[in-house]
Amino acid sequence: YPFRTYQKIEGDPLRELANVFTKLAKEGEGAALQIIARPASGKWNSRLKHEAKKMYEGKKSEDAVLKTARALAGVKKAGTAVGGQLQPPPEPRKLTPLEEEMVKALEGKASKPLFEANLRLVSSAAAMERAGAVLQGLKAVWGQFSDPNLNKFFAKEPGERGLKALIFNFSFRNFDPKKRVILSTEELTSLFHFPNVAL
Repeated sequence: YPFRTYQKIEGDPLRELANVFTKLAKEGEGAALQIIARPASGKWNSRLKHEAKKMYEGKKSEDAVLKTARALAGVKKAGTAVGGQLQPPPEPRKLTPLEEEMVKALEGKASKPLFEANLRLVSSAAAMERAGAVLQGLKAVWGQFSDPNLNKFFAKEPGERGLKALIFNFSFRNFDPKKRVILSTEELTSLFHFPNVAL
C-alpha cells in the first residue's frame, strides 16, 4: 500500500532527517541512512491494480477466504439459492469517500515505476545509550510518511547475530530480498532527493 509522500507533507521531508544529522557531535558520533533500490518486476504494478480493482468492487483482501466459505455453504457466484429459486446477487456496495481515496492512492502508485528497496538506519557513538538516542531520532523521522489509512514504516532492530549481518550488508551495500519494501518513484523521491535552497 502507498505511503505518504511529499505531495501531502508540508515542507521538505528531508528537513527532519537533516536536523538529526546536525545534532551529531563533530567527533565520535555518526549516523547513516542507506537506501538500496533496484527496479521491481512488473508483477507488482499488476498486483496493485488488482488490489485497487477489488476494493473498487467492494471486495477486500480476504475474499479468498470468503469464496471458500461460500463454496462450503453451497452459495454460488451467480446468486444465492433460496427455496429452490436463484436470487440475483446483491448490488455492489457504494464506496465511502475514504475508500475512494484509497483506491485512487493504489491506482496512483500502480501507474508509476516501482522499485524494490532496502532501507537501513545505522548510528554509532562512544556510549550505547547515546547511539540508541541517535537511532531513535532517525526512526522518528519516518513518522511523517505514515498514512493511518494506508501504510507506514516501522523499524525492526536486529539481534546480536542480525546486527553482524546488518553491518556486513550495510558495508558492502548488499541487497536483501527478505527485507525489501516496494516503493514508487514518488515515494522514493520523498525519502531522498537533492536538497533545495530552502532546506
